Amino acid sequence: MRFFLLFNPVVALLIRVSAFQVELPIADQGVTGWIQLKPSTSGLVAVTVSLAGVPARANVANVTFHNIPFAYGGHDCSALAETPYLNPNSSFQLPVVDDQISGEVEIDDSILNKIFSVLITFEHSEVSVCATSTAQSRIYISRFYGSQVAGSVFFFVSNGMMTILSNLINGENTDSLISWSIRKKWWQLERNAHEPTLHSCRNSAEKAPVWYSSHNPNDYLQPDMTTQIISVGSMSEKHLSNLDMGVLVLQRVEGDVWQSSTLLGCARIARVPSYDFGNVAATFPNSSAIFFEQASPFHPLIISSGEPALTDLAVIVPNQRNQSQCEEFDPSVNLNVLKSTNLLPSKHKSGSPFSVVATDATLYGENSILKHLLIVGKSSINSRCAPIESDNLIAAAAKFFYPAVGEVYFYQDQRSWESVTFIIPKIRHLFDLTVPEKAEWMITDRRVGWSQEEMACSTDTDVFDPFRTPIQYCRRAAETCPIGSLTEKFGHLFTGSHNELTGLGIYATTTIPLSGPHSVIGNTLRLGLGFADSCANIEIEKLRADHGNELWPEFKNASAPVFLSATFDGTILRGTVEMAQVAEDGKVAFSMQPGMIFYKVLSAEEDEPFEVSVLESDNETECDRATSVYNPFYLPTDAENYTALCQSSAPSCAIGDISGQAGAAILTGTDGSLKVPYLPLQGPYSMAKKVLRLRSKENHKRVACATLEEVELRVANITAAKSLSESEIRSIFKETFHLENHELFLRQRDAGIEFVNCLHYSILIAGRKDNNELKQFFSSNRWVNFNALRKSLRLGDCIVASGAASSGTLQLTATAAFVAAIVIKYGY
Repeated sequence: MRFFLLFNPVVALLIRVSAFQVELPIADQGVTGWIQLKPSTSGLVAVTVSLAGVPARANVANVTFHNIPFAYGGHDCSALAETPYLNPNSSFQLPVVDDQISGEVEIDDSILNKIFSVLITFEHSEVSVCATSTAQSRIYISRFYGSQVAGSVFFFVSNGMMTILSNLINGENTDSLISWSIRKKWWQLERNAHEPTLHSCRNSAEKAPVWYSSHNPNDYLQPDMTTQIISVGSMSEKHLSNLDMGVLVLQRVEGDVWQSSTLLGCARIARVPSYDFGNVAATFPNSSAIFFEQASPFHPLIISSGEPALTDLAVIVPNQRNQSQCEEFDPSVNLNVLKSTNLLPSKHKSGSPFSVVATDATLYGENSILKHLLIVGKSSINSRCAPIESDNLIAAAAKFFYPAVGEVYFYQDQRSWESVTFIIPKIRHLFDLTVPEKAEWMITDRRVGWSQEEMACSTDTDVFDPFRTPIQYCRRAAETCPIGSLTEKFGHLFTGSHNELTGLGIYATTTIPLSGPHSVIGNTLRLGLGFADSCANIEIEKLRADHGNELWPEFKNASAPVFLSATFDGTILRGTVEMAQVAEDGKVAFSMQPGMIFYKVLSAEEDEPFEVSVLESDNETECDRATSVYNPFYLPTDAENYTALCQSSAPSCAIGDISGQAGAAILTGTDGSLKVPYLPLQGPYSMAKKVLRLRSKENHKRVACATLEEVELRVANITAAKSLSESEIRSIFKETFHLENHELFLRQRDAGIEFVNCLHYSILIAGRKDNNELKQFFSSNRWVNFNALRKSLRLGDCIVASGAASSGTLQLTATAAFVAAIVIKYGY
């Protein structure tokens, strides 16, 4: 037995399919139950309808069968009533008795494979429920982004037949008919992630092999129709089975009024990805989870949990002020889905105690509940809340620091650039003197530079529009707007003051791809603030592991860290404070990533807390009287609400306000470290040559300053036994070469000789050029310590991976490898 799940905008459809029967669940507007189709006498199929909760005034139910599949979410079942029946024999009536329907009719089995939807309406009532049946179909999609044609085309392939559902929009606002063809991809396999471009479409599409072409006017596509169905019965099985190797090519019909070339557009044909069990979940702090699964936009949503029962579910839209907290939420942002009256116990055998079919929610399209907040027990004091997340999403971010601060995140299913993109703004604070009442936003055609002036970008940049769309087309529908025209698509990003920015917490759109030939990655997101513009490049977000006393794992595999060091040698404090950060590739406008501070300072009192700041000044003699922290983006540090903003959001702190960002001070008398959310050690706003100021929290007159000097990293290549941990190797190296006061970082490397039980490493040593310990290490005297280091690193135990040599040869080979490895490279 196979189980398929299907869905409609307002009706749940669980289809249980075998060679003999199909079961469709109905659950909407309080009407619940099942429709069963199974063979009867020869040539007939028995349709059994069992429903409860029928409207009180209804006395007759009308059952009709249609050939139009409905994607659930945003559609009304009553729209089916405006579409024709399959044939005159596909409409029936059943009596209603005591708010229930229990009856059976028979239909000709020849139309069974043509049924895509079932509609039930009730006389003397406006209630209608419906179900979509696409259980045996493979479903594909093509998406167009303009300029002349925009929207989606779905393909349903089953039993040697193909049904096309067109939802195209005419971008030029003219009456039109479109001929279409399916052609073989004309590019090499390695170009799949970048095609079809507009250029290759114009130059290669009409030369590509044709798999199928529309031949008569009844098969032409008509943009702006609510739904259009075309059946194709003459396409070869070979091409149907390889449909995702095809391209949909649209051309205007000769004699049409289109004012452009015959070719209108090209789009790849891609399989619609499914969300299987475990791909999507809302996970609560106690590690319990609720799972969501859905096979396609035309299949039902299944919700399951290990808990025996779940009640009072709600999905809410996060807003800019409260995107992750669940304690309080505005009922007005409730999506009004997952109503208890629309949750039907599922026949889908998920193995979970709780499993239901939801009739009014989806994971697909612009009505998707992904990235929204799920609340369980919303009316209870024990309510729980968690975001609905998918492990298939890729993330990108535009990070702003001047004159706006915050981020705008983009998420999309990495398997399909035709899928929905979620845009989540987290713009928390504007700090210039003029406060805008609203912000326009757009994606520009070119990247912003890396200086402060370019981050506060000019207004003469063009919108990202690979199709060169005339702006008047955008007035018809969001799909026909240029890809980068966000204000026209969604309205203003926010309204409000710099302390309280309000607006939608999430935007869902199918018009902004993060991959493919029209990807926005690498372009610039521009915010128009009225008095100035703020720009940030949209870049793929690289997840970083958190850390305790160590720096990130990226140190092992990426470029070496960037280091600054300040040495205190006065009456109040003695010791060093070092700052470290993963190096950025190329020029950066601002270091968006965290940094680490390592400190070891002594004072007259142990465990004396000192606040940390970096001053605007580069003159240590102004230490006692200087109070202005390094603040290149002019945040109002003297504002009444500055401390509260800084504590709640690190980007709202002045860069030099280290303790404000980190929410902590350093303690004297012990080695320690501090993580700082935003620590620019590179780029145009680097803290190099600035003054580091430490001020006692217990006595503000106790102040010490030191200049932050750039620190070079030297590297030594070594080999060590696998049995040694990285911390043990660092300790051995420090002790052997008297480098106790230096930070050492280790990462694995490849080498010519491979050992079974030993690894090759590069060890990075931070220090100033004039440091005596480093001078000693890099002198010829280092060889005095060779035998001790070799013994400590257990080089005698190393076995060459081939295992072919004698034990004596093995030891000599290992020694030779170590001697070669210990050669020092300068200026890393």
